[in-house]
Amino acid sequence: MHAGPCSGASGVPVPRRGDTAVAPELRAPGLTGREVEVLAPVREGLTNAEIAERRFLSRRTVERRVEPLPAKTGAANRIQLVTLRT
Repeated sequence: MHAGPCSGASGVPVPRRGDTAVAPELRAPGLTGREVEVLAPVREGLTNAEIAERRFLSRRTVERRVEPLPAKTGAANRIQLVTLRT
């Protein structure tokens, strides 16, 4: 599967859903673009259901993307994700 942007009809790269740019400090621990997409709303204190609704994703998809965040960032739990400095 190609992970980069695809070309639109005009040949101009069109970002795919999930191709979120990952800052170096988040890339280093291995966060994916899709994990970064849910990290911001987690840090706002939103629940998985609220994130799913805002991002037009299933709750299970959000759960799968949120689940590895504490281990990858060194946070002990979701509460520490909210206070994570990036």
